[in-house]
Amino acid sequence: MAVPKDSYLLLTIISVGVTFYYLCSRSLPNPPMGMEMVDMHQHRDMGAPPPMDGMEMLRNPKSGPIIDHNIKGPIYNFDVPGLTEGWITLSDKRRIYKISVNPLKEFKGTRPPVLLLHASQYNPYAWVETGLLFKLRDNGFHAVAVDIPGYHIAKNLPKLASEPEFLSYLVDIIEWEQIAPCVIIAPEMSTDYVVPLIQSRPEMVKSAVLVSPPFEFNLSAILKSEVKMLLMTGEFEHFEMKRYTSPNLEHLVIPLSANFYFVENSVQFNKLILDYLSKMISGTEDLAGDEKDKPNDL
Repeated sequence: MAVPKDSYLLLTIISVGVTFYYLCSRSLPNPPMGMEMVDMHQHRDMGAPPPMDGMEMLRNPKSGPIIDHNIKGPIYNFDVPGLTEGWITLSDKRRIYKISVNPLKEFKGTRPPVLLLHASQYNPYAWVETGLLFKLRDNGFHAVAVDIPGYHIAKNLPKLASEPEFLSYLVDIIEWEQIAPCVIIAPEMSTDYVVPLIQSRPEMVKSAVLVSPPFEFNLSAILKSEVKMLLMTGEFEHFEMKRYTSPNLEHLVIPLSANFYFVENSVQFNKLILDYLSKMISGTEDLAGDEKDKPNDL
């Protein structure tokens, strides 16, 4: 019985493949006696990584400092005029990290204090890197950027999960810092923390700036509030948010921007925040007062 030519070709291919596999396997050296095989996909210990500067910490917040909340000293050791860091003790005795700024000179007009929360991807240091804390300092505002339990610097603390916890957290901070009534700037997930404060303790809030709330954010719960609010959303955010209108709510859509434009386009964001805050300065019509009070650009 004749064997088809295709069978010879198939046998030839199989033979070549087996021979090639055998030769390749023989070329791999055996490990020395007493040593185990090493998984080359495992991370090699290459020693301590080089120290990261501030911008790298901002872009890689999970690689930032792991903080023991029993320490009392500074974390970043800032040597910047008007900028300090410290700790706030909450009513449950937990301590959270803060960065604050004070104006370097006197300005005309009374300016409300500013409380800055952070998004889940960042920490209070983000407001240093974006320059907003410096802009607030140079325009006469006292501002405090605080950590949120369960994230990054405070990741060893339990996350807040309910509206009573959100309320207690913000009330503790505002009372500790003695900044009531203040303007609260809350990006992304931290917008949820502001809602119960506006509903239960509106006297503590001068205004609220809600930046890119999450998809499930219940904005209708605060549309009837008498607290002045600014809603800022990006044109290219991951969900479509309609234009909201309310007597006490201003909705600002940032063109050509997505969720994290407050970091990625911080120059424009900082200007918009200062323009909004300028409307709350009593005793003057200009943000920086007279010509002699105008700050230098950073």
